[in-house]
Amino acid sequence: MSRVHTLLLCGIVLLALFLRVYHFGSVPPSGTLDEASVGYNAYSILTTGADEYGVRLPLLLRAYDDWRPALYVYLVVPFVKFFGVGILAVRLPSVILSVAAVLATYFLAYELLRKSVKIGLAAAALLAISPWHVYTSRTGHEVNLGAALFIFGTLFFLVALKKKQKLPFFIASSISFALSFFSYQSEKIIIPLFLLLICFVFREKLRTMKREIVIAATVGILLLIPVFVAFFSPNALVRLRGTTVFYELNPVYAEHAKLFVAAKEEGNIVGQVFHHSKAVSVQIFVSSYMSHFNPVWLFANLKHDRHKIPDMGLFYLWEAPFLLAGLFALLKERQNRQLLVILVGWILISPLPAAISTDAPHATRIFTILPSPQIIAAVGFLYLWEKIPKGLYRKVAIGIFAAIVLGSLSFVYKQYFEVFPKKESQSFQFALAETIPFILAREHEYKNIVFSNRLDLYQSYMYYLFYSKLDPLMYQKLGGTVSGGYEENHTIGKFTFRPIDWKNEDKENTLYIGNQLDFPAGLNPEFQGKYKDGTIGVVVVDPARSENREIERILQLNSANM
Repeated sequence: MSRVHTLLLCGIVLLALFLRVYHFGSVPPSGTLDEASVGYNAYSILTTGADEYGVRLPLLLRAYDDWRPALYVYLVVPFVKFFGVGILAVRLPSVILSVAAVLATYFLAYELLRKSVKIGLAAAALLAISPWHVYTSRTGHEVNLGAALFIFGTLFFLVALKKKQKLPFFIASSISFALSFFSYQSEKIIIPLFLLLICFVFREKLRTMKREIVIAATVGILLLIPVFVAFFSPNALVRLRGTTVFYELNPVYAEHAKLFVAAKEEGNIVGQVFHHSKAVSVQIFVSSYMSHFNPVWLFANLKHDRHKIPDMGLFYLWEAPFLLAGLFALLKERQNRQLLVILVGWILISPLPAAISTDAPHATRIFTILPSPQIIAAVGFLYLWEKIPKGLYRKVAIGIFAAIVLGSLSFVYKQYFEVFPKKESQSFQFALAETIPFILAREHEYKNIVFSNRLDLYQSYMYYLFYSKLDPLMYQKLGGTVSGGYEENHTIGKFTFRPIDWKNEDKENTLYIGNQLDFPAGLNPEFQGKYKDGTIGVVVVDPARSENREIERILQLNSANM
C-alpha cells in the first residue's frame, strides 16, 4: 500500500470514529431497555459474579425473559470497571467494534478483489458513512458484536487460503465464527449456511488443507459445546416461540383457516391447497423475506420505520446505481464469479432469521448483511469510474460526487444529531431517565415509592436499577429479579413497580411516578419528566402535597370571587 493509500485509510477510520463517538453519550438521548439491562447485568456480574437473577456466569442472559446471548454483557464488564455504570460503558465496546469492522472491511474487500487497494478503500469508506451502520453502531447492542466477529471470521478464512502458515488463520476464523454464534440470535442461522457456502465455493482449495480444517473446526466445536447446551434448553427456546411468525396464534392463520373451510365446503381444491396451514407458512415466510429487499424500505423511511435515522433509508439513494453496476461488473468478468457467489449468497442468507421472526422487515436482525452491499457498490464505483474519460470529465465527476457525498453527510448530521433525539426520545424512554435522579434525591422523604410499569414507564424497574446503580449484592439479598416478563410487577425495598390504581391507592407517605393517564386531572405534580420535544412523559405526584395545593388553589379562587 502506498503512503497516499495509507493516509486515505487512516482518514476513513478517523471519519468512522468521529461519526460514532460524536455526542454518543447523548445521541441516542438515553439508554434503551436493552442497554439498561446490559449495563446493570454487567455491573452485577462484575461485583457478584451473577446476573440480576442471581445466576452465576450465565451463558444466556434471561433479562426480560427473552434469554439472549450474554457475550456482549461480558465484554461490557471491564468498561463498567473503568468507567462505572452508565451509557458510556455500555456503548463504548460497540463503537470500538464498529470502527474495527470498518477497518476489517478494507482488508476483506482487498482479499476478495485480488489485492485491490482502491476497492478496499471504497468499501471501507461506504461502510464508514453508512447511515445504517452509524445508527446501529452507536447503541450498546449485541448485534454489533455478532456482525463484527462475522466479518473477522470471513477475513481470517480468506487470508488462511493464501498464507503458507494456514492453521493460525483458520483457527482465528473458527474462533471468530464461534464467538459470533454466541453473540446474537440471528447468527445461529446465518453462520452455518454461510460456512457451507464458502466451503462449497473454495472446495477445490480446501481439499488440500484437510488437516488445518479439521483442527480449526474442532476448536470451534469445543467452544460451542456449552453454547449448544444452553441455546437448546427449554428456556432458550422462549425467545424463538415469542418472536416467530409461525406462532399458531398469528391472526394470519385464523384468517386463512376460515377461507380453507369455505374452500372445502365448495369443493375448491386450489383454494384448499392455497389456504392450507403449511401453504400459509410458506406465504408468510416468502412475504417476510422479500420485504427486506423492498427498495422503498432500503432507500427511504416513509412509515416511521424502527432502527433508522429519521427520513433516511438504510442506504443512500445514490448508492443504488453503484450496487447495480457492481453486480453487472462481477457478473461480466468470469474470474469474479466466485466473489459474486459469496457476496450475493451473503446477502441472500442474511434475511433468513428475520424472515421467520415478527416485525419484518427488521433492520437489526439483518445487520450481518453488512458490508457485502458496500463491497459490491465499491466494485460498481470503480467500474463506472473507469468508464469516465480522463481529464475534465473526471474532474467534473469528482466535483459532483463530492458535493453529493458532503450533502448526504450534512443531512445525516442534521437528521441524526438534531432531529433524531427530539423525534425519537420517547422510544428511548428519555422522560423516565430524566425523572429517576429527581426521585433518588427525594427518596428519603417517603416510606413507599410506587412506579408505574405501563406505557411510558415500561420495565421501569430496570431503569431504576441502572440509573440508581443499586448495589447488586444488596439487590440479590432482597431477592433479585423474579421475572422480567412484560406484565411482571417488582418490589425493591421501598420501591414498587406496578400499575397505579389511583382510586384504590393507600397514598399515605407515598410518592407516585406514573403516566399522565394514571392520575386525575387537577393534581399538581412534584415533577414532570419531559421528552426532547417538550411532551410530558412522566409525572411525579405526592398525594398529600398535591391535594393541599389543590385546596389552596380553590380557596384562592373563592377569595377572588368574593
